[in-house]
Amino acid sequence: MCLAAAYVVGGGGEPILEEVSYMQLDGDRVQIVNFSGEKKVIQGRLIEVDFFAETLLLEQNNAST
Repeated sequence: MCLAAAYVVGGGGEPILEEVSYMQLDGDRVQIVNFSGEKKVIQGRLIEVDFFAETLLLEQNNAST
């Protein structure tokens, strides 16, 4: 099973959520949920999905997470 780590552009290189198993895109909102059920909602957009590196890169519009 491949689970991704989610990063925000300019976020200092630390993932905002690891073991992401679900992602929903809704306009300018990205909801991600990890394997344990922890949920984050980002006001912004998905920039990149790298399946090989198991990473998601998000661009945030404001400080909401």
